[in-house]
Amino acid sequence: MIREQLEKAALLFAGAGEWGECPYNPDAKTGFMAGAEWRINSVWHDDISECKDVKRWIVVEYNNGYIDVLPDIRDLDGVKDLVVRVAYVDDLLPERKEETK
Repeated sequence: MIREQLEKAALLFAGAGEWGECPYNPDAKTGFMAGAEWRINSVWHDDISECKDVKRWIVVEYNNGYIDVLPDIRDLDGVKDLVVRVAYVDDLLPERKEETK
């Protein structure tokens, strides 16, 4: 999600809808933005020693700007000093909850 999309969603959440159906609440916009930014940043680990789960796909950002996707945290053995941050792929994906009837 790009910053512009996040701003638009925050405005809609805060009541500044396209048709002005609710009074605008700037505190709601601020809270929405803070929550969204926290969620985005919370899945990334700057310290790869925090990542204990093996056999989970990871996204790795290296200090040269490259991004890689690997099947296991153990694949970073030998290059850990080049890693800026790591995230588990399934933490980056939206939750898909099936509705039951």
